[in-house]
Amino acid sequence: MPRTSIPERKKILRLSKEGFSIQEIMDEMNLSYFKVYNVVQGRVKTRYTYRKDKGISRKVREDEKLAEQVDLQNFADVHDFMEHQIVLVARTMNKTKLGAEERLKMIKDLSAMQKNLQSLRLEKHLQNIDAVLLTRIMRRFDPKLSDDDIIRIVREEQTKLAKEQ
Repeated sequence: MPRTSIPERKKILRLSKEGFSIQEIMDEMNLSYFKVYNVVQGRVKTRYTYRKDKGISRKVREDEKLAEQVDLQNFADVHDFMEHQIVLVARTMNKTKLGAEERLKMIKDLSAMQKNLQSLRLEKHLQNIDAVLLTRIMRRFDPKLSDDDIIRIVREEQTKLAKEQ
């Protein structure tokens, strides 16, 4: 016999509060004695709350047991490795079933990681001078400049300087 639905359970409780006996509720709803009895005694849930892990597979698949082993020699520097890891996390996120809240949180985390990576790259390119100071000066002249634009401008100026010398 199938389980009772949440609306059926609520109706059983309502009828019980109105003074109906278990036998009368059984006859009214065409259910067995123990189904009605268990609902009246509070042995079954009458409402469900949101599960935070809903949509996330709790079983670890074979291909996810071991993280991809990557040879660090394939990357020019740590920044390239970090960018590779961000892409892997995004691909994994796309393959798994996630609830809206979890997906949004992961996207926010990925964008924060990407922003941190960009700022680290900017600092790497501007090691000879104070990167934060140079960035603030350049953005004073053009507030719309992105980190990539600043890196491109610095590279162009470094090339011009090298040609002049």
